Amino acid sequence: MSDRQNLLGNEGVSTESRAELKRQTLSNLYTGTAIPVQIGLLLVIGSVLYGVLTTPIILFSYHPIFNSLGFFLLGQGILITQPEPRSAAQKQVGGELHGILNSLSVLAYCVGAGVILYNKEKNHAEHFYSWHGTFGIITYGALVLVMLVGAAQFWWPIEVFGSVHKGRAIYKFHRVGGYLVWGLTAFTILLALESDFNHNALHISYYTVAPGLALVALFFFKRANFSRMKIFG
Repeated sequence: MSDRQNLLGNEGVSTESRAELKRQTLSNLYTGTAIPVQIGLLLVIGSVLYGVLTTPIILFSYHPIFNSLGFFLLGQGILITQPEPRSAAQKQVGGELHGILNSLSVLAYCVGAGVILYNKEKNHAEHFYSWHGTFGIITYGALVLVMLVGAAQFWWPIEVFGSVHKGRAIYKFHRVGGYLVWGLTAFTILLALESDFNHNALHISYYTVAPGLALVALFFFKRANFSRMKIFG
């Protein structure tokens, strides 16, 4: 068995077994403490979409729409890795699903970023003049970086890091980075509520967004097993 097969864990796992592992892993999205996380996510994106869809749709509208989709998918990508997989084979399946969800999330965020950048250029408006804009571009960059590191350590550990062992050692940093990026996205959403466009047009309220974010954060960190990460160990 090659190093690559050791890492990916596909060897000796039947189609039926993989289907069952996938079912078990997907249940992380809708069982136990995943339920309050999903409620929190729906509170946030529901508030944003209600504000956007109850006002006339313009080019800018697609910025919060795609960012909301990215935020929702990012949440699913984190949820599916919690709790810790029970076996190497389940970790493999979970890693694949996690990668798909995160890739879709980053794609949605990139569309959201493209919309706002194009809209600013089209209207000759200043870029990054607000805290929301500044943290927004930082968050976009961090999202892409964390995704690329995760993909490299999962699929190409030898090519990028020199060995499977070194690739696995990066995993804990990728995971902590993912939680930090989620925190950045949440903070950037709160900053968006102070934007002129929200005050003048969307009127998205802190009273639904902030509790939703708090609910997600509480149960994300309740589900996470930080003791196994040993960043400095």
